[in-house]
Amino acid sequence: MALLWRGYCAALQRHPFKVKATTSGCTFAATDALAQSRDDKPYDWTATARNASFGVLWLGPANHLFWGRTVGLERWFPGTSWANVFKRVVVDQATLMPLNMALFLAWPALWARDLQKAREDVEGSFID
Repeated sequence: MALLWRGYCAALQRHPFKVKATTSGCTFAATDALAQSRDDKPYDWTATARNASFGVLWLGPANHLFWGRTVGLERWFPGTSWANVFKRVVVDQATLMPLNMALFLAWPALWARDLQKAREDVEGSFID
C-alpha cells in the first residue's frame, strides 16, 4: 500500500492537473457505483460515466486551478496556518462551491444537451 501511495504522490508531482482530474473522476465514479449498489434498479453505466465526467472535466481541473499556487488560493493565502486555511475555505465556500453545486445539479441535463432542464434542475434543487 505504501508503494502505491508513493507512486501516486510521484505522479501527482509530475502531472498534477491530469492526476487531480483522474482522481476526481474515479472518486465520482466510485461514489455513484456505491449509491447505485444500494438501489434495487438495474445498474446505470451511463450515470456512472456522467458522474465520472463531472470529476474529470470540471471538478478536478477547477479545484486544481482555484486552489493552486500559481493563480489560486494557495497564492493569496499561502501556508498551513489556521488563519490562512480558514480564509481559503471561506473564499472557496463563498465562490467556487455554489458554482460547483449548480453545475453538478445541471450536469445530467447538460449531458442530454437540454439547457432548459438544466436550468430547472438548478432552480428546483439549489435556488428554492
